[in-house]
Amino acid sequence: MANRTNDFFPPLQRWNESGHAEIFPSDVGQRLQSMPTVPAPETPAGLENYATNKAGRHALRQDSMPAPERSAIMQGLHDRWQTLLNQAGDMDIGDFGSWARAQLAERTKALANIGEPQSYNSASSGSRTIFPAENYDRLPSGHDALSNATTDKIKQLAPHIRKYGEEYGIPPIAIAAAIGDEFNTRSSLTYPLLKQSIDHTQDQLLPFDRQLIYGRDYVNQELEDGYLQLVKSDPDNTKRSLWQRTSNSAAGDFGPGNISFRTAKDLYLKYPEKFPAEATKLDNVGLLQYLVSDQGTAQVAALNMYSDMQKLYQMNVGAERWSPELRSALLVDAFKKGDSFLKKIVNAVAENRTPAPEFGRRIFAERNILDGALRK
Repeated sequence: MANRTNDFFPPLQRWNESGHAEIFPSDVGQRLQSMPTVPAPETPAGLENYATNKAGRHALRQDSMPAPERSAIMQGLHDRWQTLLNQAGDMDIGDFGSWARAQLAERTKALANIGEPQSYNSASSGSRTIFPAENYDRLPSGHDALSNATTDKIKQLAPHIRKYGEEYGIPPIAIAAAIGDEFNTRSSLTYPLLKQSIDHTQDQLLPFDRQLIYGRDYVNQELEDGYLQLVKSDPDNTKRSLWQRTSNSAAGDFGPGNISFRTAKDLYLKYPEKFPAEATKLDNVGLLQYLVSDQGTAQVAALNMYSDMQKLYQMNVGAERWSPELRSALLVDAFKKGDSFLKKIVNAVAENRTPAPEFGRRIFAERNILDGALRK
């Protein structure tokens, strides 16, 4: 049965947690007993002349295959999926979290329309395959769906997100997903009430109220001392202890995107020309007040992703070959975890693995919600 399955679905690359091909439920053997025997479709003409990926499947190499020939091969692959659909009939193949027939039909139609694969395999050749190695259409366990309050906040930030996304070449959906994931803690049942209360109050307390009590000069120096302390103890900005977050104002998270003052000042010093003219001579309090504003949150989040993207290109990890969705998802995780996640990407590539997003799965799982919130 295993050979029959492999022969019948040669382009399939993804597997579910039980180890079965993803489009099959766990009882696939029993169900296939009732299906008529169908000869395996022949390999589309021309495909055998190109590289194979690590799974032994034929892969389409973007850099050497002419577009007309690639389109013709894609039509052949589309015909295979149509054969699959016809044989599946009305049988429900989605009982165990696999693709339902309607989803498979939608994907087949999309493959026929785009004319070429959109994602990459993990082989050293970097060839394209039809499907990514993992299914990211679901949020990881413990991650709440975006709340109505969060989508409303994204709608409020949308003009700034679109503006800075275009300016820095960062997909707006990546910026929205990153900010949304952070802001979602303020209305999430998963997070303790104390955390939600701190997120709500700290944006007003330090940037505005504290200087009224102690004076602006005092708060400016407090932020400067805290910033220099963090730079000395953690030059690469890869970690902040709970003690630092609660005792050092520069380590706290501010604004809808929960961005630390340390991160904002790093970017402010690195890219002074990218900040608005009126923001180029801000003191520490002024920078913090800008950070908690809608414009400041969107700009600093986008600029942080721009900086991470430049680092990835410099690391030569092949980021330009990843699908736009995967690249966006990984930027969300880098925004959440900093340079420590960039190092994980480097390690994955060194081991010939496709880097896997976690928080960035919102790009796949909640695309419609995010796109709707960003729409003009």
